[in-house]
Amino acid sequence: FHGNGYTISGLYIEEVGSQLGFFRYIGDLGEVHDLTVKGNVIPSGSQTELGGIAGVNYGLIQNCIFEGNILGQEAIGGIAGTNGAFAKIINCSTKAFVQGTNRTGGIAGVNEGTIEGCTNESKVNIEELEPVLEVEGMDMGDLNMAQVLVTRNNTGGIAGRSSGLILNCTNKGTVGYEHVGYNVGGIAGTQKGVIKDSSNHGDVYGRKDVGGIVGQAEPYIESEY
Repeated sequence: FHGNGYTISGLYIEEVGSQLGFFRYIGDLGEVHDLTVKGNVIPSGSQTELGGIAGVNYGLIQNCIFEGNILGQEAIGGIAGTNGAFAKIINCSTKAFVQGTNRTGGIAGVNEGTIEGCTNESKVNIEELEPVLEVEGMDMGDLNMAQVLVTRNNTGGIAGRSSGLILNCTNKGTVGYEHVGYNVGGIAGTQKGVIKDSSNHGDVYGRKDVGGIVGQAEPYIESEY
């Protein structure tokens, strides 16, 4: 799909489901180039793998922009909810409000492939979550073990969780909310892949394992300046 620099505006996705975006899936031979999409991806139901350009990308997304709102649960990204193992997101940017509870990123919620040359100006998980506690049917032992506060885990300016490559990327957006969420990073919330030649210029907030570049690196951190 060649956008030829045009903008598609007015996207509004609110149905029940997951794997949703302007494209639901981009296959391993699929390519999307030079496209700007403006709108809202705010479905109900399971709300997993949501993105402004694609819910799930197995191919190539290049020179694309998303502006708008994306609200969901898991694997939520400004460009793609999930960027697959051999997939690529190259020279893309977002200016959006991106919100999820687990694996949320300004470019991709989950990155297993390559994200290169991308810039995030989105605000990622910047709102407080209300505490939720279900007490019906619980005894005191259950109550003591209960997770009283709903939290947000694995939040990043570029990717929420990355096991692939993040190269030459920049985050300029605010990431996280004060005292809320584990594994929050300016580039990646959690990463066990490679992050190279990338920089963060945004504010990063969280409760535990919070970093300017990475919230939590697995299995080790190697820094080169």
